[in-house]
Amino acid sequence: MDATKLGLYGLLFAIRSISFLMFYIIWSYLRKKALAMQTLRDEMIKELIISLIPLTLSTDLLNIDIGPISKEFALFLTYTRVALAQYFFMQVLIVTLIRYLIIFHGPVIDSIEDQKVVNFSRMISTIWVFVTCLYSGLFQDFTKTHDFLAMTGQRQSSEKIDTLNSLITLQFVLVLNIIVIIFVYVRIEIYKQKDPLYTFASYNLRTIRTVVGITIICVLLLILRANGALFHANFRNSIERLLFHIILAFLCVNIVPVLMILNNKKIVIHAKNKFICYNLNNAVGSI
Repeated sequence: MDATKLGLYGLLFAIRSISFLMFYIIWSYLRKKALAMQTLRDEMIKELIISLIPLTLSTDLLNIDIGPISKEFALFLTYTRVALAQYFFMQVLIVTLIRYLIIFHGPVIDSIEDQKVVNFSRMISTIWVFVTCLYSGLFQDFTKTHDFLAMTGQRQSSEKIDTLNSLITLQFVLVLNIIVIIFVYVRIEIYKQKDPLYTFASYNLRTIRTVVGITIICVLLLILRANGALFHANFRNSIERLLFHIILAFLCVNIVPVLMILNNKKIVIHAKNKFICYNLNNAVGSI
């Protein structure tokens, strides 16, 4: 293994460690809140974290040049990653819709137990994964995707990769997410305009986080629709492919959680207390 690839592996490990640390801080804060203070939104954020962790790990596995492996195992990994992605983005969609219901139809959502809503979101996401995987197995060919060809060592011999036709269902849920997210946040901004003390120019970290997240998703989707093979099929060099994955991992999984933590002073205080307690335990243990 050359020094460049080893350095990129180290960079990916550092970025992923930071993202997992952010997830842990958010998770531990939500978990330690008093039961009377925990909300449905808190439960749904924990669901997102649970679904995002295996998705990021599987994506890392597919981009660290583990091939060549058998076609059967490569197909299993490809289907697993797509299924995890479908589940996560459906969870994002449901969380956005629940946020809309909480704000504009509070009595309706309050009349339902939080655990029932969480179980319903899991059931809907699981059904969506089953249906889309069934559709993919019947009408799409994952053996022509960049992930499959890279893992089986066939990338060099392929001239064209049918990425778009192999990811139709995933693109559909991404487009649906973007439409719903834009609609909900525009609706919220219109609702805020009724407050005479509120001005649209008064941006805060939550607004910045939302804009950054939507912008990243929109740009990635536009790139995928313009030329889905550009950033994968043309990356015959595994180092270039790994570098692109590291950039995406940093943009998508590190920036938004950091902004989420900085936007909430209570989470910042919780993180500081965690760090102080960790240092105290280490100091006591060394005595």
